[in-house]
Order: sequence, then structure tokens, then C-alpha cells
Amino acid sequence: MLIERTAAGCDADYRSDDAADNCPSKAGSWGSSRTLRAQVVAWLCTNGVEVVRGLLGIKIWGARITGTLDLRGACIPIPLTLVYSSLETLLLMDAKTSSLILTGSRVGQILADRVQIDGSLMVNQGFEAAGLVSIAAASVRGTLECSGATFMNAGFDQYSLMAAGIRIGAEAFLNGAAARGCLSFYRADIRGDLDLRRARIGDGAKALVGDYLTAGGVSMSDGFQAAGEVRLAGARLAGNLVCSSGRFRVPKGEAISADGLTVTGGVFLSDGFSADGTVRLARARIGAGISVGPATFRLLPTASLTDIDERDCLLLEGSRVDGNVFLRQVITDGLIRVNGARIGGRLNITGSVFDGAGINGLMAERTIAEGGLQWQDIRLTSETQLDLGFSEVGILVDDEGSWPANGNLYIDGFTYTGLPIQSRADQGCAGSSAKVRRPSSRSPTSN
Repeated sequence: MLIERTAAGCDADYRSDDAADNCPSKAGSWGSSRTLRAQVVAWLCTNGVEVVRGLLGIKIWGARITGTLDLRGACIPIPLTLVYSSLETLLLMDAKTSSLILTGSRVGQILADRVQIDGSLMVNQGFEAAGLVSIAAASVRGTLECSGATFMNAGFDQYSLMAAGIRIGAEAFLNGAAARGCLSFYRADIRGDLDLRRARIGDGAKALVGDYLTAGGVSMSDGFQAAGEVRLAGARLAGNLVCSSGRFRVPKGEAISADGLTVTGGVFLSDGFSADGTVRLARARIGAGISVGPATFRLLPTASLTDIDERDCLLLEGSRVDGNVFLRQVITDGLIRVNGARIGGRLNITGSVFDGAGINGLMAERTIAEGGLQWQDIRLTSETQLDLGFSEVGILVDDEGSWPANGNLYIDGFTYTGLPIQSRADQGCAGSSAKVRRPSSRSPTSN
């Protein structure tokens, strides 16, 4: 049936009339009439192209393909489509093909490092992989489409999808995908966006490795969940980094680690964003600005209550932001650290809550905010610190109730260009150094 139907330019459709029997998870019960040997499919993809005249593509529906489909190093000049089928192992290392479509299929594993695909690679809409899917150093001129896929290879610090060094000519869609292990796009080059909206990834130390990734933008929003560290250190994004309504949690360390990140657009940690673990954007370069909140940042239970170096929830130290930095309706039990940052617009912290039993607050030593500083409607604890030492801002907008106790307020060398509202900082600068002084160490002091 396969050769005859394919030679006639038709689909080889092995599906049952009973739709309930066509789920690839039931392939073990499919009879011989729905079973193909992998060697036959491999022959048709390679030698069959020369033997069967006019062959324009191979499209198989609902078949159980037994054995290893070995296409290593093969040149497959026609599209290969295996839809809602079952495969044990697919080998495509160093192969070349027109396009590869595995929509809705179930595979044991795919090993396709360095494969070259002139069109798109589609493993989507119910696709499942029990083992590793590896497309490292691959080249896909079209789209990588993994929407709604499930990658089940799991284990602490294990990879479900290995796409390190991949080159993708369009978008990479993983919206709604699920991965029980880590996804790797280390040093990947994606001309479009990396779309992870609604995805659920990670079950160990790492959820996403995107260090030195180049992409149009990255979206981890709309209910995205990461159980493990998300790494974007040194990544370069021509668009935005969107984590709105994303949920990030780690057993230890950083929830997001993106030191040295470059974003031409903006960074959005908003609409219910939450992180258990530190979010690091140190030495980042952000074009349009940063918008945080409503958002919740929580330290891990192992964090010291008194060691200031273990209290970072959001770290923007040494970053440069051309636009504004807005932190609105942020809840945190730790420190927001922007020391040494340069902000072309305003630094606005409003309607936010610092809570918990340990040290918390804003560390903004030697920060420049050319547009000004807004510090209003802040709820504090007795441990809340505000360090503006030697910072320079434009207009200062504040309210008296938002300033912490004298022993936790550090403003030596702090300057601003205007003051539309009488502030406690102004009173402290005008008064004696006994009222407000810088600490001799990074620990809280009292007068």
C-alpha cells in the first residue's frame, strides 16, 4: 500500500474508522495491517526517490513503524510527513531533507544533530517523545514548530530537547509545549521569536539554557511555568523579553539568570509574574525599558535572614536601561538591587510591599536615573533598607510614609535636580549627619 499510494501522489492512510483507536499511544494494539518496517520507509526516502518516478513526497497517516528509521547522512529531496504515527527511533544525523513533519506522532527518540532542513520542522499538536530529541547544530530554514508537543525525557539536570547551536530561519514555536526535563537553545540563532507561551518546562536544576542565544524576542508568558533555572546569560534579543504572568521556581539558586543580556526592546515581568529564587539581570543592556508588576518575588527558604548577599530577589546591578524602570505593585521579601545602574528615564517604585522577617528593600547606590526617582505608597517592615548613596536622579517624587527608619536610610552623596513634594530625604540632607548616615558596612545600622 505504501509504495503504491505514494507513487500515485496520494497519502498512505492507515487510520482506523474508529477515531478512538487512532491515538499513537495505542500503537501496541495496532495489527499488521497498520504496521510498516522502518527499513521500507528508509528505502522509499532514499533509493525509492530514484526508482519511483514522479515521487513528490511521502505522507503516512496512522502507521506503526517498527525498528530504527535510520536516515543518517541521507539526502531526502522530498518532504517526509509521518502524521499521528508511532516510531521507535528516528536517526537523521548529518541528513538533508526538504521538510520533516511529525505532527501528532509518538516517538521513542530523535537523534538529528546537524540535520539540514530546507523547509520547516514540525513536531507539534500532540507530538510526544519518550526519550531525547536532539537537533543540535541543525539548520532549519523555515519554522521550528513544537506547539502542543510533549518532551518526556526527564531526570535531574537532563535534557528533553537539545537544540544547542541550531539555526532557524523563522520562528521557534513551543507555545503550550511540555518538557519534563531541560530545553537547550545554547548559542542558537533564531531569526524570529522563541515563543514559549503557556509552556511548562523543567523538573530539576535547569529548565531552559539559552546562554548566548540570538533571537528576535523571547516570550515566556501567558501561564508559562519553569521548574528549574532559566538561563539567558549573554543572549541578544532584537525584540522583547516577555515574562508576563510567568511562574518561575527553583529548588536553589537563580530562577532567571540573564547577566549580560541585551534587549533592543523592553523587559516585561508583569501581569502576575512570580519568581521563587533570584532574578538576575546584572550588566544587562535594555533599550525600551523594564516594566515589573504586578509581580511577586520570593526568596528561597534557605536564604539567610541577615546576610545581605543572600537577600537578592531582583538584581539589575550595573545595567544600562535607555528607557524607564517601573516597579509597580511588587511584593517581595528580599532586596531589589540596582547599584551602579544607569537609567535614561525614570526609576519608579510605587504601590509595592516589602515584607517578611529578613532584610529587604532597595539598594540603589551610585545609580543614575536621569528622568527622576519616584518612591511612593510603599509598605515597609522594620528591616526595610533604602540605599541611595551617591546616586543621581532627576525629579524626586516621594511621600513621608514610604521612607524607612533613619538607621535604614542611606543617602550620603545623593543628589536630585528637583523636588515637587517635600520629602524626608530632603529633610535628612538638610539636617545633621547624625540623623542619616551611611553604614560602615553593608549591614543595617542604627543611630
